[in-house]
Formats: sequence, structure tokens, C-alpha cells
Amino acid sequence: MTSAGTGFSHRPDSYQAGHDAATRALAAAGLSTCDLALLLATSRHDLHQFVAGVRAVLGAAPRLLGTYAVGVITNAAMGYDGYQGGVAVLASSTVRAELFVQPDLAGREFACGQALAAALAGSEAGDANLLFFYDIINRASGRLQMNQGTALVAGMTAGFGPTGWPTASGAGIMGDMQFRLAHQWFDDEVLAGAVVGLALGGGARLHTTTLHGCQPSSAYHTVTKAEGSVILEIDHRPAAEVVAGIIGPDSGMGFEDYGWFITLGVNRGGDQWGDYQAENYTNRMCVGVDRKRQGLVMVEPDLVEGSRVQLMRRSFDFTYIHAEIQRLLADIAAQGRRPFLAFYIDCAGRAGAYSGNDEEDAHEVQKALGTIPLLGLYAGSEIGQLSTGAIAQFNWTGVLNIWSEPLA
Repeated sequence: MTSAGTGFSHRPDSYQAGHDAATRALAAAGLSTCDLALLLATSRHDLHQFVAGVRAVLGAAPRLLGTYAVGVITNAAMGYDGYQGGVAVLASSTVRAELFVQPDLAGREFACGQALAAALAGSEAGDANLLFFYDIINRASGRLQMNQGTALVAGMTAGFGPTGWPTASGAGIMGDMQFRLAHQWFDDEVLAGAVVGLALGGGARLHTTTLHGCQPSSAYHTVTKAEGSVILEIDHRPAAEVVAGIIGPDSGMGFEDYGWFITLGVNRGGDQWGDYQAENYTNRMCVGVDRKRQGLVMVEPDLVEGSRVQLMRRSFDFTYIHAEIQRLLADIAAQGRRPFLAFYIDCAGRAGAYSGNDEEDAHEVQKALGTIPLLGLYAGSEIGQLSTGAIAQFNWTGVLNIWSEPLA
């Protein structure tokens, strides 16, 4: 069958951090070697030294896939914006891993998505499950821009064609909250500005659930003018002025506070007048205000003219998180399957230090999963599944992935 384990380190020496995390992962799995390792480290680490430390433990044979992250999560530890590193190892007589890479993402998001889908469709993994990471930061022009996750997803949708998506999940990665470039590992190669992916075949199945963290706090409004990622008008009025009117003069917020705080949601579930259902929503964060035009600068350009939006209030409901994970685990058990590895993608903005919460939602994920080996990261954006079955990019969510295999 399949054995997996995870290990964590917060040592500042990058070689030792990789060495320690890999050693602990093998020990947790009860393994002396493995077939595949997933690597995570914050941007404070030297990637070459980190992977050298991992290789010193695992040897040259295992496939490696990994990425920078704002922070790292395992079963018993978590942290961000420091020297965190994490490793997951997997060995199996039945499950096989295939790795994929598409370089030169900046300005080519749609094409890279098509190519990634074509590579997966043409591989032995076929319609197997998919986990992928893309660099969300684009500094190709010398200034900060965002690689567009919505264009990447659209390219993949076109590439998969009539057969449709496999079960899939993904994350937009940044090096830290200062928006440094992310880097990825593809075996022993260190990349930047790329998309890397993992498919597990041979009986493995991926199960996902999206853990939302926002609720509507306004009526529906309509985007009436937009230019790229800038919403210029809502309901035929300057967009920032409309938001100011919704939140009211007592909020204490000025335009300078809107970046990374104001969030707009789109109900993609059909019934706009029924009860709120979180699984129907995609949310988009505002990253700044175009003061001259009173426009909202959004993280993605998909809120176009005609989009129906609501101002969203960020919230955490730990009872909801626990219940959703228990529902997913019950569904896996009902299918006669055994979970062997979990991977959690958490929006970096949900971390306690950045959201103002006293508690971490990652702690609730740790408790709910129990002994199922867990590796997770803090990301810039999350990609998961809507209630309609469509794959979409999210902000301010957590996406939990669990791989399973048949019990017999």
C-alpha cells in the first residue's frame, strides 16, 4: 500500500532545515527511503542548500516537487514569515507520481495553462488528480505585477477540452508578504516564474473541499465600467465612492486602507436571492485604489462590466471548518478508501498576524485531520472547485486536499 509522513523545521540554516524536515518526514512515515517528496520553504531559505539537505537524507532517486511559501503547516507545527520549512514523503507499491512543469509564465498564463493540460492528458496519469503551483508575482518589467490565475485556469479549461478537468487544486505562490518572487523545485532544478504540477495515478484519488471565510455584507451591485483589473464604476458611480458609501463614515477607513482589505464576492451558483451558500462564491481582493479615477485595483481582471458583486465581510467560523472536513472524511470512508496524505492551501491573509484573529484556522485543520499526514502552505491565491463543479480561483479561502487509496 502507500506510506506517507511529514516533517517540519524552523532552523535558520537552510541545509540543516531541509535535512531535519526530511529526516522527520521519513521517521513519521516509518520509511528508510521514498519515491516522492514535496518540499516547502519560506523565502528566507536558500533553495539550493535546502534541497541539498533533503537529498542528503533521501538520496538521489526520489522525485522532488516544491515551492516557496509564506508559511508552512504540518500536523503538529505551523508558522509563517520566518525560517519555516516542510517536507512530505511518499512511498507506494501502487501509486505512481508524475511531475509537470511549464516555464516562462509571465504574460503567457493562458498558453501555459493549455500546455499543462495537454501534458497531463498525454501522460500515463491520464485523467488523474492534479495539484499545481504557479508563481503569482511577475517582475519581468522591473515593477510589481501579478500573473493572472484566472487566465491560467481558462487556458487549462481550454486544454482539457470536452473531457473536462480532473479533480484538481492549485495555489498562487509568492515568496513572502513583501511580494518577492516565488521559486519552485522541479527535481533538483530551481525555477522562477513557472507552473509546476503533480498527478498521482495508480489508484490514488484526490478529494477536495474549499473552506470559505467571507459572507456578504451588502446588496448586489453591478460593475458598469472596468479597465483590465481596475473597476472604475459600480452602479454608474465611481467604484471607490460606492464602497465608501457601503462601509459608512464610521468605519474609520480611508482609501489608503482598501488595499488587501476590501473584498468583492460573486455568486456563481445561479440563485441570487436564496439563502447564502459559501460554496457558490468566488471572492476577489482589492489591492489598491486608483485615486485619480476613484477606481478599485483588483488582484484579477475578471470583474468585468456586467458583473454582479457584493461587498464581503471576512469572518472565521471554526465550527464550519471542522464540519466540512468531517464531511469530506466521511465521504472518503463511505467510498471504501483510506486517506494517506493531506495538503492544505491557506490564504496568507487568513493567518492570525495578518487577519487580526487570535486563532489560526490551520489549527482547526490540524485537529480535524488527526493522524492523517498533513503538509500545507500559506499562499497568495487558491484554486479549487465551486458547487457547480467548475474549477475557479479564490481569495481568502482555504482549500483542503486529501489523497486516498482503496482499502483492499
